[in-house]
Amino acid sequence: MSNPAAGTSTSVPAALAPASSSPLGAADLRALRDAVSGQVLVDGFTALAMIIDASPFGRMMGNVYLRVARPGIPTRLFTDPEPARAWLIAYRQ
Repeated sequence: MSNPAAGTSTSVPAALAPASSSPLGAADLRALRDAVSGQVLVDGFTALAMIIDASPFGRMMGNVYLRVARPGIPTRLFTDPEPARAWLIAYRQ
């Protein structure tokens, strides 16, 4: 993420929990997709932990995202936030 005041650029690890959010409209989904894919994701983050629902459907949707988005940074699916945090710590700069 860019910090214009400091004139520097810093990347950080990120956790995303789509299962715990409320439903989004089409415009919001497009904005979210743009924020968590492509060069924006690669430039702003060192790793992405996706906290998904433990159901087969949650796993399927997480895997679909990974195949379609191809994040370009280390990305893993988790069903529990604590292991996700532990995994992300290795990617702090």
